[in-house]
Amino acid sequence: MTVEQIFAPLLADPDKVASLVRLFTNEDWKRVLQIARRTHLVALLHYRIKQIGIELPLEFQESMRDLLRLATMDALQKRAELARILAELNDAGIPPILFNGAVLAHTVYPIYTHRPMGDIDLWISRQHMPQAQSVLKSIGYVYKEKEHRSHAMQSLGDGELQMRGQTPLLGLVELHYGVFAGEWLRIVTRVDRSAVYNRLISCTIVDQPAYHLSPEDAFIQIALHIAINHQMTVNGLRSLVDLEFLAQSGMDWEIVFRRCQEWRVYTAVSFVIDFWNRLFATAQSAQAARLLPFRRYSLLSLFVKPIDMVECHSLSSSRWRLLYQLSLVDRVQDAWRLIIHTIWPDQAWLQARYNTTGLRTRFQHFQQIASGKI
Repeated sequence: MTVEQIFAPLLADPDKVASLVRLFTNEDWKRVLQIARRTHLVALLHYRIKQIGIELPLEFQESMRDLLRLATMDALQKRAELARILAELNDAGIPPILFNGAVLAHTVYPIYTHRPMGDIDLWISRQHMPQAQSVLKSIGYVYKEKEHRSHAMQSLGDGELQMRGQTPLLGLVELHYGVFAGEWLRIVTRVDRSAVYNRLISCTIVDQPAYHLSPEDAFIQIALHIAINHQMTVNGLRSLVDLEFLAQSGMDWEIVFRRCQEWRVYTAVSFVIDFWNRLFATAQSAQAARLLPFRRYSLLSLFVKPIDMVECHSLSSSRWRLLYQLSLVDRVQDAWRLIIHTIWPDQAWLQARYNTTGLRTRFQHFQQIASGKI
């Protein structure tokens, strides 16, 4: 069974995939279930199997029921948690802007239980960030600062503040300064963040008013999150499924193409689209790949291939990470900017990372680079 055939039950047209799926052996089904469990897509897989009109082999049916029960219970708990958070923020006069799993589950997936939420992502304006933290603290969340990712660094790079629940019914909530986060995006791109904010769409989720990104902005954001922030791993497969359902809900590919060019993120986004099309080969992925063709596959395949995403191989701690990131830059001059910034970062970054600047700090930074920590 090929890598592409593994994912046929998840997204392909039921009529077209039925004959293929009926040929799956027990070993094939075992691998499909293992991947679905690893990527938290069991509920969606169960729904698709029902659509196709087949049954799992008997030896897997009980396991599927157990996994489905756990996935449903987790989705119900997350939904209740989300409802309370949105209510508290609205009562405090803080406009909640949802992105990633929470909004996708309730807007583009067939049923919200099909898209699990590992955490709840909220874009909070800078003026409301202290108040939003206070609101979450009042209902049982505590701020947890990441190692080497101080509050100052997160603020500089549109990063997130992690608020962790202190009871079994409260999970992780990430309050984001922006939705296009990280040094790569800050240094080499020209994302028009104010325009993204002005295009926000109002909605009602779990009976609470909220906002979410426009479809085209959401598509680009997810693609960049896969390619840059997670280097095609860490729930990458689930994120490709997100792109599929988001595209099915309506996508103007000409707008996506134009914004990718203007924002200098064409290479990274088209790379993700290429993976999406290679693994799932749906009508939406084929259309996107045709309108945003990818031209650096030979180069980038040296760092990551579709099978790496399937097996969750990580590039984040690899010595090749910087070369991979350089390969995704649209313009040569921006690649040089990234190299210079990595070796000789600006004063604001040094202050945020090390809480000081100067030659001694830069020497410390060189040591961090040599040890592979940056």
